[in-house]
Amino acid sequence: MIGRLNALKSRHSELEKKLSEEQARPLPDSLDIATLKKMKLEVKDELRLARDGSAARLRRRRRRRNSGLDYPALGV
Repeated sequence: MIGRLNALKSRHSELEKKLSEEQARPLPDSLDIATLKKMKLEVKDELRLARDGSAARLRRRRRRRNSGLDYPALGV
């Protein structure tokens, strides 16, 4: 999962760089800018979903690990 997060972060920064380059041109292409922004938002959404999913899996794993305890809140 960490590899996927790193790949998404890398893709997001790559799109940010391309977007900055396009906006810095003397005559930027508005269609290219809109496309890059849309792609960047899609990657951002994927990042959020991947982070939320990994956090939920971690919570479930902790819950399962503590389920056999007599007093889970105390850890005994």
